[in-house]
Amino acid sequence: MTQYNANDLIHYRATLALIKHLVEEGVLTEKEYRRICGILNKKYGFPSGSIFAEKA
Repeated sequence: MTQYNANDLIHYRATLALIKHLVEEGVLTEKEYRRICGILNKKYGFPSGSIFAEKA
């Protein structure tokens, strides 16, 4: 069982909120959003099956 760091989760969610806003504003595309989600999942250690990982 993997234990997640609370600070990592907070930083991850805050970063996702910013990225989602950039997509809504048209600065980033959905394709770029999906790619960034994958990068962030790896950076913060959330495997694709994690309940915390964004499924883009």
